[in-house]
Amino acid sequence: MTRHHIGFFPGGRHSGSAPRSAGGCNDRRHVAQAASSGYTRVVLVKCKGLTFGYGGEPVLDGIEFELGAGCIGLLGANGAGKTTLIRCLLGLVPIPPHRIEVLGYDPATRPLGLRQKVGYMPERPALVGGLNAFETVVVCARLCGLPDRAARSRAHEVLGFVGIGEERYRSAEGYSTGMLQRLMLACTLVHGPGLVVLDEPTVGLDPRARQQVLELVEQIVAGGEASVILSTHLLRDVERLCDQLLVLEGGSVTYAGGTRKFLESRAETIELKVKHSAADFARVLEGKGAEVQVLHDGSLVVRGVEPGLVWRLALESGVQVRRLSPVSTGFERSLEGLFGSAAGRESRP
Repeated sequence: MTRHHIGFFPGGRHSGSAPRSAGGCNDRRHVAQAASSGYTRVVLVKCKGLTFGYGGEPVLDGIEFELGAGCIGLLGANGAGKTTLIRCLLGLVPIPPHRIEVLGYDPATRPLGLRQKVGYMPERPALVGGLNAFETVVVCARLCGLPDRAARSRAHEVLGFVGIGEERYRSAEGYSTGMLQRLMLACTLVHGPGLVVLDEPTVGLDPRARQQVLELVEQIVAGGEASVILSTHLLRDVERLCDQLLVLEGGSVTYAGGTRKFLESRAETIELKVKHSAADFARVLEGKGAEVQVLHDGSLVVRGVEPGLVWRLALESGVQVRRLSPVSTGFERSLEGLFGSAAGRESRP
């Protein structure tokens, strides 16, 4: 029997075989090669001059960015406009034409064509009452246009991929939060989308369930046949998964580009207190390329140099350092500096 072409997502963690592409080919070609829309890898999503709001109140203000295929982290504090931007990208709200392009589609003019290529997992699970997990995924597959036999086959594959075994035959209404999220992920993947959009997929999960969801997203990214947009306020998740980053603050884009470049542009930040003449030592540090801010209490905030160089310059200058401590150690804290205390404060598992 010829298998209906519904895309590939990597497995390996569960006993069930991974979902396969047509002919059972278990390759890792990018979605750019698999999609029939003529989409190329160069640009996954671009946005030009998008302004959108509710009731006359703007939420997004002149948004502009362009990002390629891969895994994109969408970051921002609560109220920054992340979910609104997702709705605009998917054509779920009315927007002017020629403002957005996703997978080569304008969501303002071809929303249905776009959504056939996209899997969207909203923050809150949505269930059809009275159905078990298997039936739920089959319904989603049929709604995406798969014929009945292919829908049932694909439902078994993606449920195996997300680790839902015999539990697939009982009502999903009794599932734990973690199982519900994995079920929603199965519904998102069932039609083999070229783009997977995940809105806060780990919110409310215990550490074990959170780790399970992150591992599944990792496998999707590693498979290379689907790009991912991950909207989250958990900054460590973006560090782990995403090669590109889109930062929203107050409805505007403050950064769009590579994650590594973002990190390199925000080197470790050090706060130090010296015994005498902070201003003089600040000039010494600036002479070595550091960015230095003198605080009102005489402390120095130093960016762009290693702590070892600060110690060496202090010794050479005869400056006594009373305190030296990092205030930004890598990805998570550098973004916390953008969002303030509202972002990234959840306790680690």
